[in-house]
Amino acid sequence: MEMDSILIIDDEPQIRKLLSRMMELEGYEVFQATDCQSTLKQLKLHTPQVALCDVFLPDGHGVDLVLTMKKLYPELEIILLTAHGNIPDGVQAIKNGAFDYITKGDDNNKIIPVVSRAMEQAKKNIGEKAKSELGKKILLQLQENLKIAGEEMIPICQDTGMAVFFVEIGQDVHFEGQWLEDAINEGVRQGYTEGYLRKSVVADPILRENTKDNTPAIIHYSIVPGDKVTITFAPKGFGSENMSRIFMLKPADGIDGVKNAILTAVKDAGPNACPPLVVGVGIGGTFEKCALMAKKALTREVGKHSDIPYVRKLEEEMLEKINCLGIGPGGLGGTVTALAVNVNTYPTHIAGLPVAVNICCHVNRHTVCVL
Repeated sequence: MEMDSILIIDDEPQIRKLLSRMMELEGYEVFQATDCQSTLKQLKLHTPQVALCDVFLPDGHGVDLVLTMKKLYPELEIILLTAHGNIPDGVQAIKNGAFDYITKGDDNNKIIPVVSRAMEQAKKNIGEKAKSELGKKILLQLQENLKIAGEEMIPICQDTGMAVFFVEIGQDVHFEGQWLEDAINEGVRQGYTEGYLRKSVVADPILRENTKDNTPAIIHYSIVPGDKVTITFAPKGFGSENMSRIFMLKPADGIDGVKNAILTAVKDAGPNACPPLVVGVGIGGTFEKCALMAKKALTREVGKHSDIPYVRKLEEEMLEKINCLGIGPGGLGGTVTALAVNVNTYPTHIAGLPVAVNICCHVNRHTVCVL
């Protein structure tokens, strides 16, 4: 279960330390910021329900920051930290959307109840957004579209994607006749032309001339034990593909850095990736390996978790956090922003922590054939 969290914004280290300790003793997860710029960065990385904000910051005024935060994160409840007797700033902050203001130096008996009330209000705000009637209607429409597409054998989305294949070849298999890659591309050509699917591939990324048959495909080969060939086909639309990200983290960033990277990618994608999403994540390997793992992760069935305990826990936690963002179906609010978070891992170098986030829209099409 995700902890209730608080962001403390103050440029004085002792104040931050004191308030952090006080909030942690109350069971809250605490994040810290020292100025306006670092505040907005922290809010992009985390989703605190409450913020405690100082009036005077090195790069701006707390009262103005309250207005900015409420515009960007309306569910966030903000408490202004004022100096003794500085009532006008507190009043203006409330006009700008702050929940309340407290005086620096107040004891726990005054601070904790205000924070507690702000937390309850923040949860109500999130709950109201989660109950978005428009979001619910969009989700029902998507389900109806899926049903119609299945019954009438028509594409659920006009972007029928770029053809991506994962081909696992048993080491005892020997191919004769036509080159395997030509055979796969011929299958794509026939499928897209005879099936009247949209042709979305251009022969050159700069010259942009359409190939008119959706070839060539993207094919990833691997040699595996056995005498069979397993072909996984996933037509990948590019509305969500364009929202995908790679983060070359430092080892010191650790698991928290990985979590922040996943949330950053989903927040930045917002409604543009056509949520609800399936989020594929690759951790480890190299620059290209983590991206390939993230892509492969999208072909795992929704609801099927990693066998690695900490990875399974990460998948569950990230799904919960993403669904607390309030983006919702079609970006219109609600608690169904993602359907699954699938994570694959691989050994990596002592100096690196590569993370790739490959996002797919709700039309996460893929099929598997074993020959």
